[in-house]
Amino acid sequence: MKQNEMIQKTMIQRKTKLPELLAPAGSFEHLKAAIKAGADAVYMGGQQFGARAYADNFTGEKLVEALHYAHFYDRRLYLTVNTLMKEKEITERLYDFLQPFYEEGLDGVIVQDVGAAAFIRKNFPGMEIHGSTQMTITDVYGARAAARLGMNRVVPARELSLSEIRRMKEEAGLDIEVFIHGALCYCYSGQCLLSSRYGGRSGNRGRCAQPCRLPYRVMERDSRSSAGAHLLSPKDLCAISWLPSLIEAGVDSLKIEGRMKNVEYVAGVTAIYRKYLDLYREMGEEDLSLDKKQEHRQRKWKISKKDYEALEELYSRSGFTDGYWNRHNGSEMMATIHPRNLGRKIGWVRQVRRGQIAVELDRGTILHPKDILILPLPGQEEMALTVPEHLRKDGRRIILNVPGTKALRAGMEVYRRKNDSLSSWIENDILKKEIKYPVQGKIIVRIGNSSELLLRCRGEEILVSGKAAEPSAKRPVTEEDIYRQMNKTGDVPFYLEDLDADLEKNAFLPMSAVKELRQTGFRMLQEQMERRACRSVSEEKNKRDRKISLQSEEKSDTVISLNNNKKFDDFHADKKKMAVVYDKKIAEFCLSHPFFNSICLPLDFWAEEDSLSFAAQICRQGKNAYLSLPLILREDEAAADSRSELSVVCRSRLWSGIYAHTMGQAQFLWEMEDRTAPVYAASSFYQWNHFSLAETKRIFGIAGAELPLELSGGECREMLANRQKDVAVECSVYGRIPLMKSAQCIKKTRGGCDRRQEVLFLEDKKKRRLPVVSHCRYCYNTIWSDTPRNLLGEEEGAFVRGLDAVIFHFFLDDERSAREAVLDYERWEKNGFGPAKGKEPDAYWKYGIE
Repeated sequence: MKQNEMIQKTMIQRKTKLPELLAPAGSFEHLKAAIKAGADAVYMGGQQFGARAYADNFTGEKLVEALHYAHFYDRRLYLTVNTLMKEKEITERLYDFLQPFYEEGLDGVIVQDVGAAAFIRKNFPGMEIHGSTQMTITDVYGARAAARLGMNRVVPARELSLSEIRRMKEEAGLDIEVFIHGALCYCYSGQCLLSSRYGGRSGNRGRCAQPCRLPYRVMERDSRSSAGAHLLSPKDLCAISWLPSLIEAGVDSLKIEGRMKNVEYVAGVTAIYRKYLDLYREMGEEDLSLDKKQEHRQRKWKISKKDYEALEELYSRSGFTDGYWNRHNGSEMMATIHPRNLGRKIGWVRQVRRGQIAVELDRGTILHPKDILILPLPGQEEMALTVPEHLRKDGRRIILNVPGTKALRAGMEVYRRKNDSLSSWIENDILKKEIKYPVQGKIIVRIGNSSELLLRCRGEEILVSGKAAEPSAKRPVTEEDIYRQMNKTGDVPFYLEDLDADLEKNAFLPMSAVKELRQTGFRMLQEQMERRACRSVSEEKNKRDRKISLQSEEKSDTVISLNNNKKFDDFHADKKKMAVVYDKKIAEFCLSHPFFNSICLPLDFWAEEDSLSFAAQICRQGKNAYLSLPLILREDEAAADSRSELSVVCRSRLWSGIYAHTMGQAQFLWEMEDRTAPVYAASSFYQWNHFSLAETKRIFGIAGAELPLELSGGECREMLANRQKDVAVECSVYGRIPLMKSAQCIKKTRGGCDRRQEVLFLEDKKKRRLPVVSHCRYCYNTIWSDTPRNLLGEEEGAFVRGLDAVIFHFFLDDERSAREAVLDYERWEKNGFGPAKGKEPDAYWKYGIE
């Protein structure tokens, strides 16, 4: 039998393992709701390091209680540690934060920071590490990089298609977790600086202010504009119809978003997805041949209208999108009219008259007293109406009193945000549900000896001793007495399924003693089941392992050789002054200017052939040519044809270095055996602490790193002070900031993409105009800051002199502004890199982010 036929037969015969259903919890009540609704695992945040800083989150004591509760019910609990971490947060706080939860059996942590992942791997062995979607894992290379970092699971970018997910599962060798329900970000997660740049609240620190939900106008270069709309606001994801496809693709965990949503949402959404996962198992689809699975699914797999509408009423932004599984982007995915939770559309305004509206209900809609209806008002807060006890109704038409009619018009849509019947179902059937485990027991009563109670439940066993029995011929204890008392389980999470009573003749045992046996036994059994996942960690080991340094002496996996045969020390003897050039005209200016000794070409602005041609020109001028990979690299159909050409460009010996923007790109270059150019970490391949820098050097052999843009001046100085001697530290001192990288297309959202790379502008309420570039070759958009970041003139003498490179990003600059930036640097240098008179401090540099 051929190998592929054997594999297919094995797949047919193997029983399908359902993926884990992973629910969010912003509080202990959310946790209980998720477990009662059928979640296999729950993820939550503590008081530090979580990407939802404004959720209630768990105190240390509550988190331990949550661990015990989850483990009692054989559920797993994962802790979000998925923010980028500053130096002192790892060295002074991370160990103490995690250590008590580790001892109590924490199942895993979700991380974004490479340094934090390495620290956790070395200090907390045996605990799973999951790569957050914040790591921007967009291809198999990113997943393989995560595996090399010691991760057990990754959460790929939400933008990936089903075929990309399937390939990642087949080739990466680790668990795959995907989002199936909840809010979508406009930007690739982990790559958004919009909130921090204009509001000081960073998504990389769990404090996103959601500027993507605000209205923007599209401006053309000639100042023509379109009407304002919520162009960056996606609908919420609902992938319930895709469950069979995701299961067949081998996905290991299905994740529901919503740590900041209410308990009703967590319970209802989890219960509905649990229902359909169980339905899949009951369908017996795993016993079919592979070519008949799709036909079988189409015939039997159907989501009920009632369940889908319930999901909408629990939370949706004017409807759902089913996500990116079979599309790259699209206007149908966007909630451009109203960005908030509206619920489900249930009708429309037929008539408006003074103090009242007539609403025509959609067919099949039933209203209940206390339902909350929403009328979205463009550009304003919505109007909320509560359905009265006595509703005036004529067929499908109802009459509602309203506080004012000035903004109301016939034809407006009406939504239901709260369905009282749905709320009652969730309250009574889920939240009030008691989950009790069956217990088998045996009680032994002997005159003169201690009474004993043995209890067994789900593989656990305890033995309790109690009061000795006394002789009593008149009133010996009976089996009925024992059964009656032992069945008074009350609110403990057990019920007595079977009890063997071994009673000596004429033995008397008071019911108070039996009660004490029962209470002690059930309490001990519960505690044992709650703590069965706890780890035994000695105090000596804690002290020995505490805060292990990651300044590894291990050599890099790869050998870096510089193409011009310079030794590494010689390469850094003269400071690199590099211009990143985004068009041919500014590139020629920088090439001719004596100030710059290095020119970098971003491949999302330069065609492959043009980049090689201009790189040769740079080298002929005696300068160093650098290549910057596209900000986002995928393996889907939209970008697949460019990957092979990209490999050819990267192998060229013209380059003095190549900049990677994610760890997936670094892995892609690391696997390229005949590459000669060293690899550098760009600012978006975040190196926030020396642990990350050391691990990135160890894994990928990077030659240098550009400091992250969100770090303050003081934090950058700290990074420079803690640098490794063989890793160059570089800093961008001038240039616009890429604030968002999105798979969505502004052109397509407005009506259609012409596949022409050009610059549009988004104007916000403060009249800031943010450039937007369509990178059609790689199919993503980049939104840039309205003005360049400018450190020229900050008081940073020692810092700048200690850098290995200063970088100028000339995006939308002309010769005049580029020349002025060079003159500013030269004046700054002449002034000993002291403060320039009248210089406005850069917000990142002065304040950083919280």
